[in-house]
Amino acid sequence: MAPRSWHPLTLRTVTPALLGWFATPDEKGARIPFPVPSLRGALGFWLRALAGAHVGNELRRLLQVESEVFGAARTATAGGSSVIALRAGRVGVTAFSAGDVGVGYLLGPREGQERAARRCLGADREINLEVKNYGTPAHADLFLAALWGLRTFGGIGARARRGFGTITLSRAVPVNLECQAFDPAWLGRNDADDLTGVLECVRVALPGLGIPLPAQLDHTTQPSYPRFDLPGGWYLLSDTDLTGLAGSTGQRVANDTSALGWTGDRLRSFRHDGDPSRTTAGYRQVAKPYLDGNPPKAAFRAGALGLPVVYTEKPPGTGMASRSATVAPIIDGQPARRASPLWLRVYKRDLRWWLRSLAFDAVWLPTDAELKIKDNDKNSKREPKDVPWPQRDPGAPTPASSTGCCAPCSATPPASIPTPSRSPPGPSGRIPPTRTSACNCAVPGCRTTPCRSTTRRPPTCGSAVSPARWSTWPSRRPPSRNWPAAPRRPRRR
Repeated sequence: MAPRSWHPLTLRTVTPALLGWFATPDEKGARIPFPVPSLRGALGFWLRALAGAHVGNELRRLLQVESEVFGAARTATAGGSSVIALRAGRVGVTAFSAGDVGVGYLLGPREGQERAARRCLGADREINLEVKNYGTPAHADLFLAALWGLRTFGGIGARARRGFGTITLSRAVPVNLECQAFDPAWLGRNDADDLTGVLECVRVALPGLGIPLPAQLDHTTQPSYPRFDLPGGWYLLSDTDLTGLAGSTGQRVANDTSALGWTGDRLRSFRHDGDPSRTTAGYRQVAKPYLDGNPPKAAFRAGALGLPVVYTEKPPGTGMASRSATVAPIIDGQPARRASPLWLRVYKRDLRWWLRSLAFDAVWLPTDAELKIKDNDKNSKREPKDVPWPQRDPGAPTPASSTGCCAPCSATPPASIPTPSRSPPGPSGRIPPTRTSACNCAVPGCRTTPCRSTTRRPPTCGSAVSPARWSTWPSRRPPSRNWPAAPRRPRRR
């Protein structure tokens, strides 16, 4: 066998990557080691999402897959170091400034930003990595499949689910890793249509690691963690051409900043749902009544896009303090988090900017979790209160393996969010047709859109996928509290 060697792997940022925080507010730039553990965690997420299409909700088997490729804590009977070695040099970072209202909205709550600035690796910057495979070609296949998922749907660093840290490959793929089923051309193009081939590659590679595949998977049961599935009933995928569109500032999309700004404006507009006061339903129905000393007026739906959710009122007058409250899940008596199921990715192809949105429909919270709202004022004597969960419509159907129909079918997308009318051209220059058809799931009144607009499966259930389906609500009470953790973010220093 030829000696193992390091192979170059060069990534290039498309949008700014947020790599932690500066230690003091005075720092404006530095050269830091690229956080390889953060990259490894992101790769692990996409490996789980892809392998989950074949192992289903069997979490022990899923853990075995990830441990075989990226390692795990060693125990008396299992675990060990990763067979995929990664190393990187230093990268130059600067203090990040949003400079756009929409971009600032994608950053989330401003907690902590008054102390120091975020460390930012700007757009169009190279990240020089090296990779070595100590395992088999099956290990290489799964590593490259995870890299494809990261390159096609995700990003690196903080706020990757909201469009930051989008990457592409700027140099040759490390084909010398001796992969078998993985086609290196998949990494050279940004085509979600390749998902079918990548999932087949993962299916072929898993037995090579000694991981048997289930004889049959139940595609009607909601996934217990974010993952793809072969019928395509538990995720939504869409590409939207941003060419010619303008954000709230009137600036047309022409670069990464304006593309992120438009995305943030649309996400904020969607959450406001056309309310004249430009406030969200969660604030009007839950947060404000609580701060006023009243019970919630409705179930809390905003948590579908991630928890906790922080609400802050502007001071009513000069010299007056603002009010703030947080809705968060409580598990085993401790505050917890629920990562957003929605991934937004802006990218450039043929001088045009696109938005790719991917939403996983998985269990929301464990059955024994509590949802509470608390006052963020440390001097407040207001006690935390329970927040009601939304309940699933009993008449809404569940996904069926024969149709791919997803629930809840009774949800009607807001008309204020446009449906994408164009799909990105593939590597051959062709333009895949927008998936638009009448529902064929035989459910009266079904108006859902589970057709994954860039996959090659025949469309089912409704019209083209659009950002309106960002509201896909996993309203069923989950059967389990166990799900793999989200990719770890760089620690604050």
